Amino acid sequence: MIGTVPYLGIYLSDLTYIDSAYPNTIDIENTNDLLSIPSNSSDKLINFEKHRKEFEILAQIKLFQSAANAYTTLHALPRFKAWFDNVRIYNDAERLTFFFCFPKKNYFLLVGNCLIKSNQKKPRIILNVKNNF
Repeated sequence: MIGTVPYLGIYLSDLTYIDSAYPNTIDIENTNDLLSIPSNSSDKLINFEKHRKEFEILAQIKLFQSAANAYTTLHALPRFKAWFDNVRIYNDAERLTFFFCFPKKNYFLLVGNCLIKSNQKKPRIILNVKNNF
């Protein structure tokens, strides 16, 4: 568990899926024969399977958080910090130039407000982000 940095988006999408795929309650289906309890057709039970699955994901997140709290004695490495602070940040035009310089089969690049698809034949704009919001 030490040294792991999970992508939180995966866990959040799992939680969203579980919340939308499983109902909060389930209908009682002929359980009165076993329990000898009279039931109406409107009786419902809590869906513990849904809550168990949600708990498992939340427990994993909590486990990662507690492992991250153990990193209290980390110190910055001066050489890495100096290198990282001096990494050049390219503007859109430079990124676009580098993007088309290297051979590739099928890649996507976000430049400004446009999503550009490139293949070996000809690059083309496939989505203008401004128009979709």
